[in-house]
Amino acid sequence: MPEDIDELKKFENLSEMETKVIKILEEHKGKALDFIEMVEVYYKWDHQEVGSIKKFLKIFSGRLALSYVLDRLVVKNRIKKMISKGKVFYYLE
Repeated sequence: MPEDIDELKKFENLSEMETKVIKILEEHKGKALDFIEMVEVYYKWDHQEVGSIKKFLKIFSGRLALSYVLDRLVVKNRIKKMISKGKVFYYLE
């Protein structure tokens, strides 16, 4: 399916995971999400319903990957990071 050029340029040189993070933050523009909220939104995860150990391990390893991606996006200056109230928050301006 053909892609919009402007949309492609907006996410140029970003991995699929980085692109998804930016889209999530765009949906919450004007608000900051802490790391746990990012995990919950990214993986559509309800921590009350962990389920199987396999699912838990997938989410745990996914948290590590997401942490790496968030830090990379901060270094690339694609998203902002703020530490407040004892938590790390990520946001777009």
